[in-house]
Amino acid sequence: MSPKRFIQIQLMALCALSACAMTLAAIVGIVAIVQGEDADDLLESFLATLAYSALGILPVLIYGAPLYSFADAKRRATWPVVISIGTLPGVVLLGLGALFHSVILLVGAVVLPSGLLVASCTHIFWRRKEASVGAA
Repeated sequence: MSPKRFIQIQLMALCALSACAMTLAAIVGIVAIVQGEDADDLLESFLATLAYSALGILPVLIYGAPLYSFADAKRRATWPVVISIGTLPGVVLLGLGALFHSVILLVGAVVLPSGLLVASCTHIFWRRKEASVGAA
């Protein structure tokens, strides 16, 4: 795997994280509006969601993108592998939360779908980029 390809995959993963963060923030905002929250509560919900999503940068750069890059280099970046990469951290946190009956369970319940969404978007973005390069 070339360093250029690795960096490109990391950038795609960060784009996927950004897209997922914006989607989550929009959903939180819509729910806040539907529940009749005032503008201050809406802004706080939106900023809290974006701040939480910013915490995903390190796991994406340290865990997700390198594993996806490795799988892609070995031509093993299939949907089952992508789903495994995305859900593993959430599953581990859910297991730890259930074992220790702690707030980790709630964190795992948020990390699992977030990880799945970011991994899936990364895979879709990367495959589209590869298809467009191959077609050119």
